[in-house]
Order: sequence, then C-alpha cells, then structure tokens
Amino acid sequence: MTDHDHEPPWISEARWIASLSSVLAGAALATGDHAALRRMDPRVPSGHALMAAERLFVRSGLRPEGADRQRWLFILHCLGLAGGRHSRDADAGQVLAGLGYSEERLTRLLSSDFAVVSDIVPRLARLLGSKGTLIDWLPLAQVLRWTGRSEDLADHARNRIARSYARAVAT
Repeated sequence: MTDHDHEPPWISEARWIASLSSVLAGAALATGDHAALRRMDPRVPSGHALMAAERLFVRSGLRPEGADRQRWLFILHCLGLAGGRHSRDADAGQVLAGLGYSEERLTRLLSSDFAVVSDIVPRLARLLGSKGTLIDWLPLAQVLRWTGRSEDLADHARNRIARSYARAVAT
C-alpha cells in the first residue's frame, strides 16, 4: 500500500492523467504503441493495443481492475486520439466553447449514459487531436470514469464543464 492509496479520487485521477498524457505526448512512446492505442476498441482491447495499454498503466502506477479498467482503457484511448495534449490550464468548458462546440452537443455529452458518452468522448478527442488543441482532460476523464457508476463524482465533473462553458460563451 502506498500513500497514494488513500488519496481522494480526483487527486489520483489528476496525477494519472498527467502521467499518461505526458508519455503519449512525448517521444518515449513507440510510434506503433501510439497507433495501436488510437485504433484500440476499449470495449475489447487485444493484441498490440492491450500490451501498449498495460505498459502505460505500469509506467504510470495505475492498476485498474474490473469495470474501472475498462473506463481507464477508454480514457487512455481518448488521450491517444488527442495526441496526449493535456494541460491543467486549458479549462475544458472554455476550450470547447472556443472550438465552437455546440451547446446541443455539450448537453448530450453531459446528460447521457455511459454507452453514449463512450461514443462522444472519443469523437471529441479526435477533433481535439486534429486541431492540436490542449485541454484539461481531468473532467472529461471523470465523466467517462464515473458515469453510471458514481453519479456524484460524474456530476461534479459535468457541472465543472458546464459552468466554464457557460461563462466562456457569455463573454
């Protein structure tokens, strides 16, 4: 057991997102591993993608199991699609507003069940990756990780995104 085992979830999540994204954005990750993670189907990972994901989990100190493992595979897939572009300073709601992400799309993301969220966030990650846009992945990862499992934690992330989006479009 480590000191990190007793951290609140958002502190651990922030640390893991930062760790995973820095590897994905850096030159240390083999090109084939990065490509495999982008192509991976997180619902049924196999082959090269599964091995690349496991290497990244070990490297970051993340040891997800059961349902949490699948959620982290989705997060890792999305980070891969976005090229690891993550910054705590790039507020998710403000970034989405700045991209012209519609309120209708955002509402769907923030009000859907996991099956829909797990389709929307990878598409959003592709958009962010194609534009080379930095974003704080923490609230998006929390929506992926907690929707349908811990609605209080998911709602906290949803509200954070919605508030900053609303502030950004109001100015």
